[in-house]
Amino acid sequence: MNQNQLMAFFKYKKRIEDMTPVELIQRGWPFNIFKNPTEETKLAAVKVDGCAIQYIENPTEEMKLLAIKENGYAIRYIKNPTEEMKQEADKQEDPLCFYKGK
Repeated sequence: MNQNQLMAFFKYKKRIEDMTPVELIQRGWPFNIFKNPTEETKLAAVKVDGCAIQYIENPTEEMKLLAIKENGYAIRYIKNPTEEMKQEADKQEDPLCFYKGK
């Protein structure tokens, strides 16, 4: 690694260290790398990728619905989805959006 590459690496590393978990998720970092995520981080994750709901312990109803709105396939990771959640998943055009018990 030459000096310019090394300087660029450390500059990039510093920028990452200054970012919040929400900013990292919005830039495509996977949700499941964060330990003890905040509610804000969890919400950001399901807004970016609905299937991130599978990594959230005891998600709120809001998180579940946001996940399904982002990706109807996320309903597969939700235990006992409500009728509203099932209807939202049915709105998705993706033919793989099946929920348990349908």
